[in-house]
Amino acid sequence: MKSSTCRDMLSVAAIGLALLFQIASPLMADALPSSVQFKVDHCMESLNDAEAELDARNPHMAREPLRVAKDRLDSIKANQSTFYDHPDVVAARNRYDAVEKRYKEAQEKQEASAGLAEEQLKKLEGFRQFSPDATYPEHLVEIQSTYLAAKALINEIAEAGTDVQLQGYSDYKGTKLSVEVYESNLDRVVESFIETAKEYTAKNTTRMRSWLDLADKRLLDIEKLLPAGDPRIEQAQTSVREMHAFIRQEQLENAAKVFMRPDKYKGKDADAYRALAKKAVINKFPKAKILKINLVSSAWGAPEGGAQWTDNTRSAVEVRTTSYFSAEVAAKEGEEVMLHRVYLYKEKVNGKLQPAKSYIVGSQMMLEKNVK
Repeated sequence: MKSSTCRDMLSVAAIGLALLFQIASPLMADALPSSVQFKVDHCMESLNDAEAELDARNPHMAREPLRVAKDRLDSIKANQSTFYDHPDVVAARNRYDAVEKRYKEAQEKQEASAGLAEEQLKKLEGFRQFSPDATYPEHLVEIQSTYLAAKALINEIAEAGTDVQLQGYSDYKGTKLSVEVYESNLDRVVESFIETAKEYTAKNTTRMRSWLDLADKRLLDIEKLLPAGDPRIEQAQTSVREMHAFIRQEQLENAAKVFMRPDKYKGKDADAYRALAKKAVINKFPKAKILKINLVSSAWGAPEGGAQWTDNTRSAVEVRTTSYFSAEVAAKEGEEVMLHRVYLYKEKVNGKLQPAKSYIVGSQMMLEKNVK
């Protein structure tokens, strides 16, 4: 019995709520007249524009869309006041108040930072000569301290919000651009370094000796330029390590094909010629240990040359002839064995023979077992 009574009471309550909802919902669902809805929509669009300018920290650009939004709300209040408290209009009014508050806070912040902006502008003058141009890592290392100082100032300006006041000044725009170009160049230079090392890890590749000589130093420069943990550091290290290993193996393969030409000269002055060939090598490589010297010419070559001017003024003529003699010197310095090809030469000037001299004309790596 009690259960039946409870069910009846619940049914009555449900019917009452349904009737209340039917009475209330038309009031809540009343649509605004099109003329009022137009003003609300226009108000909201203007507030969107104002917020976009505030997000971009351009409060002066938010002033006009805020004025338009307020105009639309004031028009509703003055001409369609019965709808001023409609939920949609109230929502627009509340949003306007929030955006206006942001606008006033941004203005106050900008006014308070006016003096700071002047100080920062003076600091920016110090970066007028900052040029971020770079081809290799060492160029970026040279200007890294300037970049870091400029970057710190640009960040300080952004955090203070004074970039709004400074954006019309060339010193600010120029320094900010230089910072961006430096960072772009850093990415490009590092990528180029890694790619070059990879390209050099291939057979029949033309390699710049100057690039190879500086590869390890540039690798250290890259480690200075990139933040710790940057994956490109490991990529650069790996590419250089693999390049060195590949080139070393290639050098050993080529060195295995290099042999000394046989010793041919049998004259009594052979020791003097060997001493002269040795002198050319020791003068250029003082720490070299001479392993073997072969005189590969059987005799001096025929004289070359003839009459020629003595200087650029062409005021006098002399007769100069030169004869050449070839030698090969195998020498070891550290772990490397090199085959140096040496020219001995003697000149005769106006019939008078000059003392013989020597110089290296080329060198190749060879294996020590090929020294014969």
